[in-house]
Amino acid sequence: MKAARYALLFLFLLAGCAGRPPVIADLAAYDQSAVDYICDYTDGFPESADFFSSSAALFLERRFAPWNSGTSECPSTEFFKRIASARGKTLYGENLRIHDPRWIETLITYMEPHRFPSHSIPALALHETDLRVFPTCRPAFDDVYRAGKGYPFDRWQMSTVFAGTPLMILHETSAGDWLYVRTPFADGWVRSRDVGTVGSNTRKRLTGENFVVPLRDRVPLNDDAGNFLFYARIGSIYSFASRVGESFRLEVAVSDGTGGTRLVKATVSRKDFSLFPLTMTPQAIARIADAMADDPYGWGGMYGNRDCSAFLRDLFAGFGLWLPRNSFQQINEGEWIVPLGHLAPDEKERLIIETALPFATILWMPGHVALYIGEREGRAMVLHVMWGVRRRTLLGEDRVIVGGCAVTTLRAGIEHPGVRPADLLVSRIEAMRILVPRERPAETDLQEESTRDNVSRSF
Repeated sequence: MKAARYALLFLFLLAGCAGRPPVIADLAAYDQSAVDYICDYTDGFPESADFFSSSAALFLERRFAPWNSGTSECPSTEFFKRIASARGKTLYGENLRIHDPRWIETLITYMEPHRFPSHSIPALALHETDLRVFPTCRPAFDDVYRAGKGYPFDRWQMSTVFAGTPLMILHETSAGDWLYVRTPFADGWVRSRDVGTVGSNTRKRLTGENFVVPLRDRVPLNDDAGNFLFYARIGSIYSFASRVGESFRLEVAVSDGTGGTRLVKATVSRKDFSLFPLTMTPQAIARIADAMADDPYGWGGMYGNRDCSAFLRDLFAGFGLWLPRNSFQQINEGEWIVPLGHLAPDEKERLIIETALPFATILWMPGHVALYIGEREGRAMVLHVMWGVRRRTLLGEDRVIVGGCAVTTLRAGIEHPGVRPADLLVSRIEAMRILVPRERPAETDLQEESTRDNVSRSF
């Protein structure tokens, strides 16, 4: 009889697992629009014209850095390190089977590493494309049967490259269908069909003094003949030639049909675009964040969507504030970094609320970043793109899936059995970085170097 009861209980649990997926309570308990939180913080940011001017100049320098670099700066160590890391490692494919090591060796041969680097050619992304670790669209998962190791975490997916992004071609496959390129934020492989070379005159016109940025995501651009060019994405900047009434006239590079590019004009509404850089205020940041918030989670830019670090990078780009591509670099490149890992969870949250600057503070933990947007009922609130919350079950480990942008507390998911205190954001946060000039609290000058040493690279 007792065995039968246990069997029925087990079947009941299995049936529950097969039903509607669980959600975290924070999504229903708190407003999910960033704009709803700016009323809690109306003082604005410290005025520092020199800082914002120098930040915008640095942003442009990094944005166009690929065109000013050559093979002399090519990180060949990284190129060969990726090859070494793939050899002998168990990686799973889209069919849930382990990749054949012979296929990986064939792929490496196809890359012709003995010739690397073979080019130094300025270019530009003509279409939105994926930046890959290896020249293939096939995924590589660590373990498709373990939560957090399978879908969507394709280890060969690095980032989305938006149309109009400056590139430097460094190498190509033996067939020429993939190009190894330097982007402003990472190096990797892209489809050659999505790239066009750019001459010195085109580069000069596209790197002028006047730029605009989108105020909403995926704005369609058409040339004067009505031909669709591409979707303008938040996170990119575009050269503009003139203002015409309530419109901007942009200069955009398109394919010339021979592998190169030519410039065409596109007209966009000033309701959809604004001059670069945008004035950085909590209100402006919140509006841009809400314009990106509807997309699903996109690990490494999968399907043209964003993960946690891409969301923050693109969010602040229009304000002329450069953030690197991955979370480790985002917390470590810059000043005003406050270590938090040595504090207990309650002390950590108290310090965040007392010292963090809403809408201008990044909270970092290994593998994840979030934007602090203020306090509600004594709880620190964050805006972030997240996959889910780790949870232990009778069958092992899984995730309470969020799969997109969310406003949550630092204890998101605490109501679910199996979510341990150690799995909560407040337990995992190790540092925060304030993005604009502000005096560091004296009590937090401790352990900064150890914090830097102990963080791990992740997207």
